[in-house]
Amino acid sequence: LENSCNTVFASLGVELGPDRFYKYCRQFGFGEKLGVDFPGEAAGTVRKPGPKVPLVTWGNMGFGQGISMTPLQLLTAVSAIANEGKLMRPHFLKEIRRKDGSIVKKFEPEPIRQVVSAETARKTSYMMRSVVKNGSGKRAEVPGYRVAGKTGTAQMVEGGRYSHTKMVSSFVGFAPEGAPEISALIVLWEPSGAFFGGIIVAPIFARLA
Repeated sequence: LENSCNTVFASLGVELGPDRFYKYCRQFGFGEKLGVDFPGEAAGTVRKPGPKVPLVTWGNMGFGQGISMTPLQLLTAVSAIANEGKLMRPHFLKEIRRKDGSIVKKFEPEPIRQVVSAETARKTSYMMRSVVKNGSGKRAEVPGYRVAGKTGTAQMVEGGRYSHTKMVSSFVGFAPEGAPEISALIVLWEPSGAFFGGIIVAPIFARLA
């Protein structure tokens, strides 16, 4: 995880197997609408296991290819790790007020489900902290805050194939690890020059945090 090693995650995708991998993708909210209070939400795409789906598909999905998701889905899934395994329904608004300040409607925290155990979430959170402390996300570090996160560098799809020249760079994280107050996802489309998420996006997260 520190080194963002695709071959390791491809192996994990195959070792998990289609049924288990698919189950957890859906548990984390991929492939379905989260029910956010804003029109136009997309569900994304997660392939169902079946005899016509080759094993290599799950290896590809292990490092992020062959699956599509919205930025909100990814942020919500990572926030579940920060939140000891609880997937929460995202809201755009905290509350709606009248001109006189009285509250019309207030959006309270709304759990959707427990995705993984609190222990598993804490271990993953610890590893995401290590990505920033020791690995590819070092540029996201903020003195005094335990930033945890993951870098992303993905090929864009053109004409049904992955491009070798057009990239999407990202960093998703939360802070402080262990007692999180904020989480954020930052995505840069088709950056020129250096395009690795850990180099060009992680520093933006650090400034935001």
